[in-house]
Amino acid sequence: MQNEEFELKVGQFLESKPELFAHIPAGTPLWSVTPVSPDEWLPAYTSAQAGRWNLDGVPTKYFADCLPICLAEMVGGEYDIPACICERWQTTDGITAIDIANFPPDIQKALFEDGGLPVEKWRKSHLCLRQLITSPDYNVVTAIKAPSAYGLALDIPGYTLALDPSAHPLTFICKHTLEAA
Repeated sequence: MQNEEFELKVGQFLESKPELFAHIPAGTPLWSVTPVSPDEWLPAYTSAQAGRWNLDGVPTKYFADCLPICLAEMVGGEYDIPACICERWQTTDGITAIDIANFPPDIQKALFEDGGLPVEKWRKSHLCLRQLITSPDYNVVTAIKAPSAYGLALDIPGYTLALDPSAHPLTFICKHTLEAA
């Protein structure tokens, strides 16, 4: 689907005011993987670089509902990882997120069909985010829940969660270091 057609479809879909929200309860375990060596690790690290579910300059940390999804996203993302830190977190309060799984199948498919380098392969995700940001019905949400593209490809069920930790308190539980073999 071309970007212009995609943007039009998302806009029309949002105008129908669909139920897009998912509630992630307090106490939900979340995992995050940071591709740094143990001596460079900081638990509060949050990137403001563009990602699939955040625009450039927007502080965001990515999580998954299980460690295999985190690792699938990192390995599938073709990162060159000599070591990484696997972090275990827990939601302190409930989180309301836009759930991409509630979008129509053709929009979901289009969100993940573009390949290439980062930013280009996220073009449709960013078009979708801009539509959400300008929508009076959805612009207050600061978290996006989405199926894991790499998890789906590897037949690992689960989701990713992109959020601004300053807007959603989380409790740090523990970390594990994984060294490259």
